[in-house]
Amino acid sequence: MNTTIAEEYGGLGLSLLEACIIQEEIGFGCTGIATALGGNSLAESPVIIAGSHELKKKYLGRMTEELLVAAYGVTEPSAGSDVASTRTSSRKVGDDYVINGSKMWITNVWTR
Repeated sequence: MNTTIAEEYGGLGLSLLEACIIQEEIGFGCTGIATALGGNSLAESPVIIAGSHELKKKYLGRMTEELLVAAYGVTEPSAGSDVASTRTSSRKVGDDYVINGSKMWITNVWTR
């Protein structure tokens, strides 16, 4: 879990190939565990690719310092998993963001 987070932010800094090999080996033993662990990479990728240094330090650092699981939600009732067709939107209102839309089958969401 968290194998592709750079060492600078507390991760292992492995390549995507190394992460895939690890994921494949875990999946050979249990695809459910592999899917749950792989969900973190899906959720972290936008921050790894496009996040500022401050954002990476804040969120990726937490993922390696604490026992956290990241959730990933793309699938929508009318768009499936086609990210180009999703309709969920967000807008900034003061210091907050308002998110409108529907998601389903959100990876790594745990409810109490």
